[in-house]
Amino acid sequence: MASAPQAAPHPNPAPTPPRRKLKRALKIAALLTLVIALAHRPILQSLIRFSARKAAAAQGIDLQLNVAGNLFGNLALDSISATGNSASPLRSLQAKSVSARYNLRKALSLGPAQAVDELILDNVTLDLDLRSPSPAKPAPSPSSPAAPPAIRIPSLICRNVSGTIHLPQGDVVLRNFNLNLTPGTNGQLSLDSLDLPFPAIPKLSALSANVSASSNSLALDNLRGLPGINQASLNLDASALASRSLGFSSQLALPHDASASLSGKLNGLGSQLSLDANLSATRLSNLALAPWLPPTKGLAWQADALTVSLSGPPTSPQALNSSLTLSGGSLHHDKFTVARLAASANLAAGLWDLKLTDLGTGTNNITGAATGQLPPAWPDVAKSPLTANISIDSPDLAAWFPTTPPLTGSLSGTATASLANGQIRSIESSLSGRQLSAAGIPIQTLDLLATTDGTTLSIKTCRAQLDARNAIALDGTMALSGNRAISANWNASLPNLERLSAFSGIPDLPGPEGGSLIARGSLSSNLDDLSRRDFSSSSAQAFLNASAIRWKSATLQSIEANVSVADNAADLSLGRIILNDRNRLSLTGHSTLVAPFAFDAMLDGDLTKLPDLNAWLAAFKAPPIQNGRATIQWQGRGTVSPPETSGGGRLTLRDFSMDALGDNGSLDLKAVHEGQTASFPILSASLGPFRLSAPATFSGTSLDIPALSASYGSLAPLTGNLSIPLDFAAPPGPTGPVPANRPLAINLALTNLDLAKASSAAKLPPSLSGRLSASLKASGSLTNPVATLSLNSPDISHAAAAIHLKPAAATTSLTLENGRASLRADVRQSPLQPLALDGSIPFDLLAILRNPKALQQLPLSFRASLPQSSLASLAPLVPALRRIDGTASLRADVGGSVANPLITGVFNADAPAITFAKADVPGARDAKIRLRFAGTRVFIEDASAMLAGGTLAAKGSLDWSDLANPAIDATLTAREALVLRDDSISLRADADIRAKGRYNRADVTGKVELRRGRVFKEIEFLPLSLPDQLPPAPPAVTIGSNAPPSLPPPFDQWSLNVQILTRDPVRLLGNALNGGAVSKLRLSGSGARPVLEGKVSLVDARVRLPFSRLNVSRGDLIFTADKPFNPELDVVGDSFVNGYEVQLQAYGEALHPKIRFSSSPPLSEGEIATLLATGSTSENMRGAEGEAANRAAFLVISQMYRKLFKKGLATRESDKAPRLSFSFSPLNNTAGGRSISAVYELNRRLEAVGSVNQNGSFRGLLYYLIRFR
Repeated sequence: MASAPQAAPHPNPAPTPPRRKLKRALKIAALLTLVIALAHRPILQSLIRFSARKAAAAQGIDLQLNVAGNLFGNLALDSISATGNSASPLRSLQAKSVSARYNLRKALSLGPAQAVDELILDNVTLDLDLRSPSPAKPAPSPSSPAAPPAIRIPSLICRNVSGTIHLPQGDVVLRNFNLNLTPGTNGQLSLDSLDLPFPAIPKLSALSANVSASSNSLALDNLRGLPGINQASLNLDASALASRSLGFSSQLALPHDASASLSGKLNGLGSQLSLDANLSATRLSNLALAPWLPPTKGLAWQADALTVSLSGPPTSPQALNSSLTLSGGSLHHDKFTVARLAASANLAAGLWDLKLTDLGTGTNNITGAATGQLPPAWPDVAKSPLTANISIDSPDLAAWFPTTPPLTGSLSGTATASLANGQIRSIESSLSGRQLSAAGIPIQTLDLLATTDGTTLSIKTCRAQLDARNAIALDGTMALSGNRAISANWNASLPNLERLSAFSGIPDLPGPEGGSLIARGSLSSNLDDLSRRDFSSSSAQAFLNASAIRWKSATLQSIEANVSVADNAADLSLGRIILNDRNRLSLTGHSTLVAPFAFDAMLDGDLTKLPDLNAWLAAFKAPPIQNGRATIQWQGRGTVSPPETSGGGRLTLRDFSMDALGDNGSLDLKAVHEGQTASFPILSASLGPFRLSAPATFSGTSLDIPALSASYGSLAPLTGNLSIPLDFAAPPGPTGPVPANRPLAINLALTNLDLAKASSAAKLPPSLSGRLSASLKASGSLTNPVATLSLNSPDISHAAAAIHLKPAAATTSLTLENGRASLRADVRQSPLQPLALDGSIPFDLLAILRNPKALQQLPLSFRASLPQSSLASLAPLVPALRRIDGTASLRADVGGSVANPLITGVFNADAPAITFAKADVPGARDAKIRLRFAGTRVFIEDASAMLAGGTLAAKGSLDWSDLANPAIDATLTAREALVLRDDSISLRADADIRAKGRYNRADVTGKVELRRGRVFKEIEFLPLSLPDQLPPAPPAVTIGSNAPPSLPPPFDQWSLNVQILTRDPVRLLGNALNGGAVSKLRLSGSGARPVLEGKVSLVDARVRLPFSRLNVSRGDLIFTADKPFNPELDVVGDSFVNGYEVQLQAYGEALHPKIRFSSSPPLSEGEIATLLATGSTSENMRGAEGEAANRAAFLVISQMYRKLFKKGLATRESDKAPRLSFSFSPLNNTAGGRSISAVYELNRRLEAVGSVNQNGSFRGLLYYLIRFR
């Protein structure tokens, strides 16, 4: 064997170039980086949150999430959540974030939607549901056409999104959407609502737009909030989606200047679909598609141009093609015009054509045409072939109305039709007309349409105008062979019913003054039977309608009757009286046409507006109805011979009112009757808030109400039952139809009636509150009744006392038995002792029913008592009182009769101490009241109190023999009673006043003497205050009218005659005015118009001014009958100042006084006022270099001294003027300098005056005063 050749030795490998080493190192580094990257972001965000929570728990969902960037392109997700199951379609999801932004090398080169590059949804929220389980997925088609290629738009960003969807066919809701697309920028959309499932779409709400994009386009533009639209736009394009096309465009703008436009394409897309549209419109309307149509009540339309075009299949009929043109247009309505229209349509090779071309108004028109064929499909277009034609000419028919005409003159016609499987294989029609009118009725022509097929004669229309106003129409068929079966229909129209009055045949019966009569009917029989008077094979119907009947001032809309005959029986299937379209009665019935003529009948009435009957009521002199509606139903049966009936019915009355009733009322009455017995299973009534329910049974012998309920608004109801015997055969008597000797039973109860609500319901002041329960039980007979009435209120209170006192408890029991009525009442009001009333009277019910006046003479025997009780509880009830210590008690017996009660007993009250609320009102002590009741009189034996050292006392009596106008005789005496006391005034009075007469008119006489009166008042001529002693603002002064005060009734009729005097003068004490005042006044007139007459005079009064003194020689305040409360002033005063004798006179109304000055030597009034105020004339003041200012400064200093050191002016107690007076002036008030002066009054005519000046010079003068009056 040859040996193998020896292998050549391997050459040593060439060394690796450094560049390749570097490349390998970089690859290894990149691989390590990838491993690190994959393992980092904690283990690729925990393997994308454990593979999206294991593919959302295999679609039962639940999920939650976080994850965040980066699976090499910036993933995110975040807090998402979700929920799902009951076999999902989700039902919830929240988000806050879902991000993206990708490339991943353009998703491994231009895959998934060309590798995104941003998509951010943020808040989201969804819900879903879709309202049925997902259908099973169909088996994939063995070969499906390729999907259109992916397009690229992103950057997207939505923010708030929102959701819901649910469907079939409800929900889809959305809400806050938002968007902000980017490519090529602009961006924005927004939403805030959407809504949908459908009925013609809107909601949507705030919407908006401007978005744009590119790379295969999208644009929206200025869309805004849709519904009324006004501007929009939409473009898509997707540049031919790799030739399965898309396209489209849009514009709108609308309302009233409308517009639209749509363009086209769509084509094959996922294959086969096709469309190639064009739509154009301009002024469309109804009110530019008022957000997207229906309602259109009064109609109105327009179109002025509309062009549609279409091309291939949505969904076939014979491969489509189309076109429509409208042009012009209009319609209107209310009630009707058209004013031209035009039209047209085509489809093409599957045929169909429609033209109308015009429709008309001005000299009318309407033409027509149609042809047919198309389907397969669109479900077989009502089984196709069709041919039609129409043509009307119509010169004028009042130019198709608005408004007034319906109808008037001329018309014309023709129509032809033929259908196929939708049937009707032929129609012929012909219209004629001419001088028609309709609403104002003349018609004056005859029109006829008839056809025959050789076996049957058909008179389709035979209409004859009998004269200018009455017409008859007839149609029918007749077989031309056999027993000559006939059928016929007739119609008679007699619109002037008043013309038929003469034919009624009833003299003296006023006929209708207007109306019309229509009669129509049908007959089916055969001529052979009718000729033998055999009606067994006959059937007939007749209908009568008399309408718009006027009789006297009343009207009746119609009377209708519908009678049919068949099988030897007659049926009144409709007998109806219609007053108007709100009030009607109907009667139906059936009767056999052979003896005993059994019948049944039914009456049904619906009177929904009863005031419409008032004209008929007035014709019969019945009172008018203001409001109301009623329904009546009755059904009965019986025989005519012999006469027998039974049946039942129901009457309801709602919102019924008449002048006498006030509130609206209602009634619901259901009755069943047979013979003499009637039951009322429903008997309920109301009047305003009052409600009554009283189902009852009535026979000739009793009335039974087993469940009575009466209520008022929300108040507790009165409930119970009663059984009343009856005897309508008995002679008339005081008990009516109720027999006196048969037993009756009454049980009534009222539980927890709210008294406050009851007061409000009765329109009374809501003074009482609390609950009241009551019950009445009665048995026996009217001859010997047994009855108990119980009243119980556990918590009654009065509004005025409710906040101060606990509620009271009151019980009352009234029983009637053995001819005697007994009363027991008990009121418990803490802290008072119980107030009790009990007693009885003889009570013969039957005797009182026979003679009601006997009630007034029944003798009384009652007792009222209140044990001694504390008066402390009165203080909170009287605002003027702070506290009252004392007790009160009452014991009274009531006798006499109901007409003349007599009371004997006593009331005592003692209050050792009473404290008043005002601090300046002194308390009262030893207050006592002793009242004694004796028959019809109350004696005030002692009513007295001590008040601030004075006493008040009253005595007298009240006689109520005449309850309506009791007699009064009372006196009031006071001794040194304090009338007024405050910082300025103190006044007491003695009084003796008597009131005598009747409550309605009494005389008040007597005398009031004022005593120990003091008026203290200092006047600061230059008032000064320290910073913390600022005086309050002076009170506002209101000057009243001249009208005197008046007293309320009955005191307005009381007469007054009271003197008002001063026992000793009222002393006027102060730094300015001193002296006294005396009054001599008389108060007269009546309480309605009191009159104050007399005067108040000043005594020895003088006014001290800082630099002068004024003596009041006469001062009167005069009250007169014509101005009793607006007195006249008459004041005269004089003064001697610096050598001048000055006189002041004040007069006129006290509220508007007039003041005059005079002097000797004479000065002007201004100079005199200056002299009195400053002690100098203005001329002297100019010569004394600011003397007035110096005097004022001295006065200021003295006032300030009193303020700082609390030194008041000495109170003058003497009422006499001093005879010697000094004046010291530290100021330079004379030419000789400062001085001291003394004046001594020798008598009223002589004064000695001496003065010493600063230089020691003395001057003495003797003045003789001559006074001029």
